[in-house]
Amino acid sequence: MIDGIGNAEQILREKFGEDVEIKKFEKSKGWLAKKLSSSEDHADKLISVLEERSIWQKYGF
Repeated sequence: MIDGIGNAEQILREKFGEDVEIKKFEKSKGWLAKKLSSSEDHADKLISVLEERSIWQKYGF
């Protein structure tokens, strides 16, 4: 990271050993994305944008 090259998982395993448990957190998909789930990344991005806009419209933005 700052003092070397590597990703977070590599650095954690070097510092704390191979038994370290690394949990990954991801943003959950909205209801529309779940209904129209697709393997294409572009469709997922479009759905996310549409969901976000619909949420902001509730507040007049």
